[in-house]
Amino acid sequence: MAEKRELPTLYVVQIGNDEFVRFVIEDQQDRVWTGEGFDSHGAALFAKHNDAAVESQNILRSHFKQGNRASTMDPENWTRKQGTFPGG
Repeated sequence: MAEKRELPTLYVVQIGNDEFVRFVIEDQQDRVWTGEGFDSHGAALFAKHNDAAVESQNILRSHFKQGNRASTMDPENWTRKQGTFPGG
């Protein structure tokens, strides 16, 4: 039977001020993403919300073994098909 792993809950959080808006990734334990792992300090800063969101997806994808199949949607005809995560 496959090992069941619990995915972390990640948040993209806006920090800074109106003139210097930046985003960080936090987990459910209020630790920040450093670019290499989660820690209580040393956050990696993202200039765009989308960049932080993409990195969050990459962090979650790293919890799957390479080649692990995922269900995706086909926008052409909205039917379900099988795909793999990038790098998988």
